[in-house]
Amino acid sequence: SMQEAARERLQLETDLRRGFEQGELSMLYQPIFSLNSGRVAGFEALLRWEHPTLGKVDPSEFVPLAEETGLIQPIGHWTIERACRDLAAWRAQGSSSLLVCVNASPGRLQGCGFAEVVDAVIRQTELDPGALQLEVAEETLFCAAAKATFEALIDRGVGFSLDNCGRGFSSLGMVHRLPLSGLKIDRWLLRQASGCREHSAIIHTLVTLGHNLGRSVVAEGIETH
Repeated sequence: SMQEAARERLQLETDLRRGFEQGELSMLYQPIFSLNSGRVAGFEALLRWEHPTLGKVDPSEFVPLAEETGLIQPIGHWTIERACRDLAAWRAQGSSSLLVCVNASPGRLQGCGFAEVVDAVIRQTELDPGALQLEVAEETLFCAAAKATFEALIDRGVGFSLDNCGRGFSSLGMVHRLPLSGLKIDRWLLRQASGCREHSAIIHTLVTLGHNLGRSVVAEGIETH
């Protein structure tokens, strides 16, 4: 059983390398709506993989594999470039206030030259650095190896948003000290809030905290009016 699992993992890694080189990866964009204006304020970039025989491969399968094998570096660079170019095209068509959010894993932030890659893409697309927001997990904030990249990108004007806020070990001290642009309330917490006073109170507290600190707050996974 272990041998078969290892064989399947190796095959999926080989397929992912080939798939990336042959253009099987694509981007979808999840709209972010403003409750104040009722309009689309931006998009979250979502990486997808359409395997020629397996069909759609869940990101929870291939993204961790890319992290473990180092493929996250070239894939991550492609993701940033594609999202920035698409956003630049939309803004050029008149949607000048739109922003795009892209996930930035610890592996990407620790990679050599990531800040330079982002900077080069922003210059090439003539995009306002503040229009790009990188979503980071809580553990990334405590990663010493990613600190230099994190600070360099903030100096360039790139925004950062704390992903999965409220589900992990959120450090209020880190939220206060770091120049985060926003907080993203975790989908799981929102689903638990229905009919649960305690979870609703946590969400209310996170929203109040974010606004009082001057951060934007995004609620993930709302699919109803």
